[in-house]
Amino acid sequence: AHAQTRSHLPSRKQEAHRVHLFKHLREADKRNDVIGVLGLGKHSPIHPCFLALGVTFDEGRVWGANDCCLGFLAACETLIRTHEQPKDDSAATMDQSLFARNFGSTLQRHVEFLDYCRPLAVTIRNTYQFIKQALNQLDSISDWEESRTQLLSIIHEYQSTAIYLAREAIAERASESIRPGECICTFGCSSVVARVLERAWVGLESRTGQFAGEDLNLAERLTLRDSKSIEDPERDTTRFLHKNESQYKVPHPKSRVPFSVLVVDSRPRFEGRKMLARLTKAGIPCEYTHIAALPMLAHKVSLAIFGADALLNNGYVLAHIGTAQAANLISAISHAPTLVCAETYKFWERAHSDAFEYNEIGDPDDIWRGPRGSMADPNVGVPGYGPMWSPAAESDLLHNLRDWRKNPKLRLLNLVYDVLPPELVTAVVTEKGILPTTSVPVVLRVKQATSITL
Repeated sequence: AHAQTRSHLPSRKQEAHRVHLFKHLREADKRNDVIGVLGLGKHSPIHPCFLALGVTFDEGRVWGANDCCLGFLAACETLIRTHEQPKDDSAATMDQSLFARNFGSTLQRHVEFLDYCRPLAVTIRNTYQFIKQALNQLDSISDWEESRTQLLSIIHEYQSTAIYLAREAIAERASESIRPGECICTFGCSSVVARVLERAWVGLESRTGQFAGEDLNLAERLTLRDSKSIEDPERDTTRFLHKNESQYKVPHPKSRVPFSVLVVDSRPRFEGRKMLARLTKAGIPCEYTHIAALPMLAHKVSLAIFGADALLNNGYVLAHIGTAQAANLISAISHAPTLVCAETYKFWERAHSDAFEYNEIGDPDDIWRGPRGSMADPNVGVPGYGPMWSPAAESDLLHNLRDWRKNPKLRLLNLVYDVLPPELVTAVVTEKGILPTTSVPVVLRVKQATSITL
């Protein structure tokens, strides 16, 4: 089969019953098998690992920004290891004799397939741009295997630094902002926020050596060389922002910081259940509530910590749908500060201030069915994740909404993201430091000025 590009991919059937206000966004009919639509068989130009990843994205089995990126990086590593040099030595393929040039077009085809299955997450977009930059740096290397080895090393270093080490640095910084007796509010499930709370609960590990000596902690090793250029001295967030990162104080080792967590959740995916299970397993006292009941519990919240899918150039935060509502309620009722935990590879050059211009529309059947189950049948959801606790009530609801497409006056809308304004964000905790939202453009400029060194 010939290699397909995005322009050669057939148009995917869109949902027929759509909300008119969001018709400018893609809303594929999830009942159609994406592999069957493209006719990808045994001799598919798409690698099996990307086929599996695309189907996983299409069926909504992976939603976290970091999880999506880690899946993409794992698929890229497999594709790099199995990518073979073309056997044709004709003049038409001379430009493709170098690994970087040949693999660049192959990777583009696979990324376009992922975008066909589901709009690319910001983390995947930024990671793909990073890999293309790495390929440009490798363009001068003629040895095929050397280029392959160096590209794998670059991707491994990126995964370790941008995701894993960054998450630990964020956990170290944010956990030190948690005071004894605090009631911390979280929304949904964020792996970074969960790590922050776990780190604060078990306390910092004992450290040897002095701060200014050779034993620098993880956060300091990842701090920008010139942190003063990122900070906003006019913003009064002294509880979280440090005027000089080089004088960042590390508290004495402690065994445990007593606090409690209020986990706020919402339909249709109920991601907060995963957060609740993880925190209770760590022994952290938790309360669990639906977002509709948050106004009655918000008065006890003293600190809100949220995750993010992306930080936009104008300081707005792109997060899971419902995050903005939770932050707004907490700010209005308890006036508690709000921290957003995000790695800098989630920073995006794009800028918008509402959830209408850019968003993603999930499967509308999730609203009545819940997340899709392990079976291929799109009408079967995960047991226990339906919208009703009562089996009888859920049975009636399924009977009434299963055929919602037959009602010409009914539309189901399942938005994935909403936008949190910077006015509701006290500070952003990154691996580079605890920063105001106004520092996003500065961080982006610093990252763009930093080239890959081989």
